[in-house]
Amino acid sequence: MSLSNPVGGALTGTRTASVTIDNITAAVPPTTPPTTPTPTTVVDRTPPAGGLVAVPTSLLKNGVKFQLLRNDRSTALAVLDGVVKKATLAATTFNLALVSKSLRAGTGRTTIVLKPPKALVGKPKKLTIRVRVILIDAAGNRRDLSKTISVKG
Repeated sequence: MSLSNPVGGALTGTRTASVTIDNITAAVPPTTPPTTPTPTTVVDRTPPAGGLVAVPTSLLKNGVKFQLLRNDRSTALAVLDGVVKKATLAATTFNLALVSKSLRAGTGRTTIVLKPPKALVGKPKKLTIRVRVILIDAAGNRRDLSKTISVKG
């Protein structure tokens, strides 16, 4: 190291000096605060899992007894639909809800009995009935399950 161009004084001759630096600190770049990730909303679009088990092939005197197997927590609406043809009110075929039952949220196997009033069914020679269960989970996802059975008088 050499000194030159003095201000307010004079340097004469060649002068050398040794300098020892005791405290060396590395230049540390300024830190930036960590960024917080923006939360993303994940929408559940998976319908609840479940199935109908042991649905009989025909309507019994005591109604229809079957089991619902739910793998997810979901509410269930069980409906027994009868198909009506050539009705007085309409010339077309339509479904008539003979009986329905709501079930609370839960998982596992549930036994359901749907017994329509005799006034709606009467004593038909032949009637097609659909057992229908609608599962709805907490996110509002829906799954429809159904089986068709027949009534022979």
